[in-house]
Amino acid sequence: MKTLLFVTLYFFNVSVFAQTISIDESYEFLNQIIDNWGTSSDSADYFIKDKAEVVNIMAYDITISTDSTFFKKNKKEFPSSPFTPFTKLDSLEITKQLVNTNFDTSFLNAQYLHHARLISSQKLEEVFKKDDWWSYIHHKPGAVSAWKYIHDKMGVINGYHSLSRPIFFDNGNKAIFSHSYSCGELCGHGDISVYYRINTKWTMVATFITWIN
Repeated sequence: MKTLLFVTLYFFNVSVFAQTISIDESYEFLNQIIDNWGTSSDSADYFIKDKAEVVNIMAYDITISTDSTFFKKNKKEFPSSPFTPFTKLDSLEITKQLVNTNFDTSFLNAQYLHHARLISSQKLEEVFKKDDWWSYIHHKPGAVSAWKYIHDKMGVINGYHSLSRPIFFDNGNKAIFSHSYSCGELCGHGDISVYYRINTKWTMVATFITWIN
């Protein structure tokens, strides 16, 4: 009975907390990330996909255990990092937010982002459906290169970023964030990172490379 009461109260608290996270707080986090990239060398703005990424922690070994690949890798590479494994309460809180997020309608708003030029995810999807890069580089008539179109017609210089909305936990003092950068047929990378709020600033304490070209 005590366990049931605890779980019920916990999920009630998580729901209340999730509702108190404002748009301003999410964009404050994202803007700190963008500002940390520094000044873009190729443009005054960064090209960012308008649809938010999914923080897909389920597909990787990002668990609460000190035996997880995620924890071991970060402790080895960043021994002084304050990162600690997720507690069971952290995991419940994160999972609750992921389940309640409608990623199909999760779009970013350029009005709230620093140094950002949003590009249409729908347009990118249409362009990549027509991509025939292999035929294009072998000069076959009518072959289409998606990346040539993206550069020439969409005005994207070098590449574009994809950002997730931050998933906050531990009373809003920690966050999980997903980011990727695409820059060509065989160019790009993606990662999931954990940030802690330290002295009012969001600081990355752990990161996990999810893909690389």
